[in-house]
Amino acid sequence: MTDRREEFDSYPDADRPDAAEAFSLLGDSLRLDIVRVLWEAGRGNAVPFSELYDRVEVDDTGQFNYHRQQLVPHYVRKSEDGYRLTQAGERIARAVNAGLYTEDTEMEDFDVRGTCYDCGAADLRGEYVGGRFRIDCRECDNRVLNVGVPPSAARGREPLEFVDAYELWARTRVEQAKGGLCPVCSGPMEPGRSRPIRDTLDIDVQAVFDCAVCDRRVVSYFGTLALWHDDVESFLRERESALLKRPYWAVEQAVTDRHATLVSEDPFRYRVAFRADGDVCTVEFDGDLDVVDCSVDPVADD
Repeated sequence: MTDRREEFDSYPDADRPDAAEAFSLLGDSLRLDIVRVLWEAGRGNAVPFSELYDRVEVDDTGQFNYHRQQLVPHYVRKSEDGYRLTQAGERIARAVNAGLYTEDTEMEDFDVRGTCYDCGAADLRGEYVGGRFRIDCRECDNRVLNVGVPPSAARGREPLEFVDAYELWARTRVEQAKGGLCPVCSGPMEPGRSRPIRDTLDIDVQAVFDCAVCDRRVVSYFGTLALWHDDVESFLRERESALLKRPYWAVEQAVTDRHATLVSEDPFRYRVAFRADGDVCTVEFDGDLDVVDCSVDPVADD
């Protein structure tokens, strides 16, 4: 197995390109074609010079050599048995292969499971356009969901499969960010809160996680974090609650603040409540998005 630490042995820190230089190295279709061929060879597999040349669409050996050399050593590593991608090269190849920069996958007017949290109608309409997944209620025109999703989640999938993939992607992404790991660059995530950037959302405060390295922001709601908390899931499961069977966008607590209370600003305390079978489970968050209290009590008489 190749030791990744060897990738930059011949690449002194003072000579490493800055961000602008690094991206400029990819500013040619032939260089991206070389990256593609090395990616298709499989992770860590070296491609001999002759094979690499044969698989790249170029007729001029001198031109091929020039562009190949521009990729070494930042994106491509040369060894005795051929050429392979560095970690930076693999990240570029993944992004291109996922269609993040080139693909325009679209789906329109498909049915989405769940009910509208506003009017209760089980008539939700989905679309994936411009890299965003939107869910609207056909009955009341309520916008239930509006979130950016990578095109690779939609590519090659039927609408129902895409919705299932999105739900898994959304939860995994939030759980990873809450664990302190950026889902994009693996840098550390800082928890916080903010006002929603869209006034169409039925909520006053969002839970956010910001990456200290790539500045990626993962946005969620306190109610969604509460719904996916182990104690809340146990509370709902023990009571066979219908809430547990719904997708999160059909759970009022998860996408609105109608069951939430801002207890205090300093220190910050925010509560979300779930009712089931005569009991109420109340989850309280602090400013670091940590659960500081979770209690189950009988529902008080109105």
